[in-house]
Amino acid sequence: MDIIDLKIIACLQDDARISVTDISKKINLSRPSVSERLYRLNEDKVITAYKALLDPQFLGYPITFYMNISEIVGSVDTVVHLLESTPFVTEIHCMTGNINYLVKAHASSVQAMHDFLAKLIRYCKVESSIVLNSPLPARSLPPSNTFKTSEK
Repeated sequence: MDIIDLKIIACLQDDARISVTDISKKINLSRPSVSERLYRLNEDKVITAYKALLDPQFLGYPITFYMNISEIVGSVDTVVHLLESTPFVTEIHCMTGNINYLVKAHASSVQAMHDFLAKLIRYCKVESSIVLNSPLPARSLPPSNTFKTSEK
């Protein structure tokens, strides 16, 4: 990856729907070259997805909550499968330290959250926290300072 790839990525981070033509104009590179580089970035798994980020509230899930899962009784696979098969669970992270998993989920109501937690506590200890607000919602990462690029 070089500085031109980083410029293409920056354009996509600003607007994932930007056209190849618009990227080409912004970075002063031909459309075929931009297309080729985009293809390579996708093939190399530098770009992992193009997604529309939707507000859960408008989808009927006004409650966002996190769960710390620990002390799993029985099969870890059972807990992971339950989480993965629940559509309103949006993130599962295996953790070091005192908790096994950190999970982000959404619910249509506090009662719906409670009902889900009641299912889950049969298999593990769960501590949950409801999100009150998010001063910094998810954002894209810039390349780290240690990232090495080659000028072309």
